Amino acid sequence: MAGFKFRLDGLRATVLAALPAQQASPANGDQSFMKPVADFITAEIGKMDGKFNGVMVLANGEFDKQTGRTVATIQIYGKKL
Repeated sequence: MAGFKFRLDGLRATVLAALPAQQASPANGDQSFMKPVADFITAEIGKMDGKFNGVMVLANGEFDKQTGRTVATIQIYGKKL
């Protein structure tokens, strides 16, 4: 089983650039689910109104390929910076 937990806060472009670098724990464990998580968050940020030039992302969860179990909480807040 692998898990992830991260908080990103800043300009939209900065947060979008940092998303692909997020890693699951343990670092030597399964990282395959992190790209779909980053892709989902990227898509949701893309749907935000243009008046928000900043964003804060709070994300945590865990996944296990063998059991097919995935649990995640992702919160995305638009900010005017």
